[in-house]
Amino acid sequence: MSHQEQATLEYAGACKQMLDEAQKQLQQILESAKATVEGSSSLMDSTLESMMGDLSESATEMMRSISQRRDSMGSTAYRIEIDSTRQFLSAVNSVVLKSNALQTAIRGAFISKMESHTQYINGLDEYLASITDEKLRKMIGLLARNKAHKDLSLEELRELAESKLDPSKKVRRKLVNDTVVEVRERMVAEKVSAENIEKVSSVTEEVSPLEIMDSATTEIFDERLRRSAVQAIVKSISAKGFIVKKENIRHIKETDTVKITAMKPGGQKAEFSIDLTGKFMYHFQGYEGQACQKDISPLERDLEEVYGIKLTDKKTIWDNPDKLTQSHHAEMKVRGDS
Repeated sequence: MSHQEQATLEYAGACKQMLDEAQKQLQQILESAKATVEGSSSLMDSTLESMMGDLSESATEMMRSISQRRDSMGSTAYRIEIDSTRQFLSAVNSVVLKSNALQTAIRGAFISKMESHTQYINGLDEYLASITDEKLRKMIGLLARNKAHKDLSLEELRELAESKLDPSKKVRRKLVNDTVVEVRERMVAEKVSAENIEKVSSVTEEVSPLEIMDSATTEIFDERLRRSAVQAIVKSISAKGFIVKKENIRHIKETDTVKITAMKPGGQKAEFSIDLTGKFMYHFQGYEGQACQKDISPLERDLEEVYGIKLTDKKTIWDNPDKLTQSHHAEMKVRGDS
């Protein structure tokens, strides 16, 4: 028998994992914001208290949105689900960047004050007096107290302050070095390929902190989607007696596809490929009659029931039961659900 199928794989499980981690980030922001206010009381005034309060409210509201989104996830199509989750995580990144920037600026200014550092930039007082935006003036003042910014011009300092208040603002590359360092560490920890890490961090033109953070989040998200499906497939077929060697799990960069080849001692062979569009193809060879169904049916069941990879929109493309030497070739689209 020769047989080909097509289906859709859904990855709600990986989406939920990213949302859970975003919620933890926001919770940490709320906790650290409280500690920052309490630990830097000598610097706090009504403007800073208002800014911290606004960011805490944004973080709290975003956490509520995450809970609602997580509870409703899993009912939409693969591409809609993935793309809308990316957009939502961008909103989370914006809140995280704003909050971290303000807290870092306050802590840096407080440390400089405790170490008796004075202002490092000539003409700062006159420059601040010319700025009408109270929040911008306050942020520039905080950044100017930090000796790490002593070599910046007044215009560069303003540009940096504007990007701290609005992470979507494009600035000179050197002003986002801290964001680049942070996202590189995250991507390395998530085992994103060196090529993709370099692609995100090697920007030389003007770029916003949010663009860098969103690009890194996309690479991490994509890597988790791919890894969740690959791990599920390998674990499932290994439990059925197939042997999967490490060198037979290959990432094809040109198509951003992972290829898996597995063998049984009796000579049966299974080949799989999966990409980030959710397209999943498999090819079983070396069986007689309908013997391959003993491996195929448990695989599909395990993907859904054990590993949370939900198969939808399944349909048979062709079926040839006459061949005794078995080759089963199927194509699916994969969605991870939990």
